[in-house]
Amino acid sequence: MRFLLLLLPSVALAAPLSLDDALRMARQHHPNLALAQAQIAVARARLEESRAGFFPGITGTFSYQPQTANFAPTPGFLRALKSSASSTSSLPPPDYTPYSYWVGALGIYWTAFDWGKTAYGFVSARSTVEAQGLSAQATLQQIELDVKVAFYEAMAARASVDVARDALTTQQRHAAQARAFYEVGTRTRIDVASADSDVAAAELTVARAHGALEAADAALAAAIGLDEWKPFELVAPPPPADAPAPEQSALFDEALRSRPEPKELTLRARSMVEQWRSARGQFLPALIIQAGPNWSGTDISSLATNLQVTASLSFPIFGMNPYLVYEQMREAKANELTFLAQERQIRNSIRLETANARAALDSARESVVAARKLVEAARVRRDLAEGRYKEGVGNIIELSDAELAFVNARFQEVRANFDLAEADARLIHALGRR
Repeated sequence: MRFLLLLLPSVALAAPLSLDDALRMARQHHPNLALAQAQIAVARARLEESRAGFFPGITGTFSYQPQTANFAPTPGFLRALKSSASSTSSLPPPDYTPYSYWVGALGIYWTAFDWGKTAYGFVSARSTVEAQGLSAQATLQQIELDVKVAFYEAMAARASVDVARDALTTQQRHAAQARAFYEVGTRTRIDVASADSDVAAAELTVARAHGALEAADAALAAAIGLDEWKPFELVAPPPPADAPAPEQSALFDEALRSRPEPKELTLRARSMVEQWRSARGQFLPALIIQAGPNWSGTDISSLATNLQVTASLSFPIFGMNPYLVYEQMREAKANELTFLAQERQIRNSIRLETANARAALDSARESVVAARKLVEAARVRRDLAEGRYKEGVGNIIELSDAELAFVNARFQEVRANFDLAEADARLIHALGRR
């Protein structure tokens, strides 16, 4: 009775789930996609930050500066004072009484020209946004592949449970036959013991198949990206098309043309070139224009108003360190070479992935044909062994071997069918198709 409870389907109340449904849910819920979208948002924000350099900024100050009114002449002023007609007059004695002094200013500043520092930085940020979009596309394609593989593995696990249950039912029937023959004296006790052993082995296979099914369902939920896992009743997708794969060179061309990873790395390398140019602009001063009114005076109610316009050539606020700028340029150049090397590496990886996927697909198609033949041959052998055993000319060992061969053949057929589906999914991913 306890074992019968194990055989009860765990998805009795499960909702139906097709492969298209699983892919749609993954696009909506997978955290890696949310992460990719957040990274795109960060890149876009940095793009707008770099765009801000093209527009003027606003400045404003207002300060209260109490100070004494003692005059501190320079040595040159004192010399001129002594040689003048009023040189006999002396400076007033020091007075340390503080006087109020108010200073306020309001204006705009605009970097009119900075030797491409702002412009190249903007182009670099724009390339980064495009590269991040391609990275998100690659993430989506990988998630879709993971969902397909997990879905097919879960389907295979369910089929394996069905095979194991059928095998257990058959072994139980054989055990009942062995007992009946033993009771009438046509078979020995060894036949009953062997049949009971086969039943126990079949029960163990069913238990392991259920464990594999639970693991496969968990892997599918993780691949979809669900926060709360729940059971599903999987709907079998249509079998993959049986059309032969194109030549390898044509597949390589399609994969390198369609996959987003090489394009992403090319854009990131281009971004580093623009960063190098942006850093180079720090070697020369920027032309900054400032304009606006200012107010000053000792009485806050009657401040004197002036208008000031300034055009200046200036380095960054804390000055320019040539050694630092040079190393920033070296870093950008090294990053460019890194991305170019990674782009070459990913192209070779894509070629290898495509070649392996095509070979796996061809092998899987041949394996499906061979597995079907194996199942048919094993079925005939099993039927013959059962007939010989019923007629008393066969023995329990012959029947057990034939039944085991048939069960193993069915397991191989299940594996071959879903290996074909997975190989087709991997080739689609390698080619950058959706």
